Amino acid sequence: MRGDPHAMPFSGDAFDAARAVETLPHLGDRAGVLRELARVVKPSGVVVVSDFVQRRPVSQVVLNELRPALTTYDIDELPTFAGYPKLPAAAGLQVVELLDLTAETRGTLERMRDGTTSLLLRRTEKRRSSTSTSCCRRAACESSLGYVLAVARV
Repeated sequence: MRGDPHAMPFSGDAFDAARAVETLPHLGDRAGVLRELARVVKPSGVVVVSDFVQRRPVSQVVLNELRPALTTYDIDELPTFAGYPKLPAAAGLQVVELLDLTAETRGTLERMRDGTTSLLLRRTEKRRSSTSTSCCRRAACESSLGYVLAVARV
């Protein structure tokens, strides 16, 4: 089904569960989508979301370095792992489980990084050698970036 995840065409309490796997980071308004998921899921139902996060805070210098890659994937911001439960909570959801799946998804993150680097190099017509500084910064921040799975109850 196609539609606006900020305004789903379903009545309230229509589903026992809902999931948003790798969608929240690309929608801009995570809070709005989470509120909408909470609206369409029945009381005591389950909402499961996955997202990209900062496992620990990343410096502004590194975030600025990552900005072109994040923009390529329509990612406006990277919440922190520690602060992540506040997002569902603000939408009326109670996080019952928060899992750091970074180790299990590291291969995917590395392939995304490599693909993004290649795409950005083609777009800007820069040679790979001119990106050595940015590669060093990326390597420094990679251990700070991660992937979270949150399970919440309405």
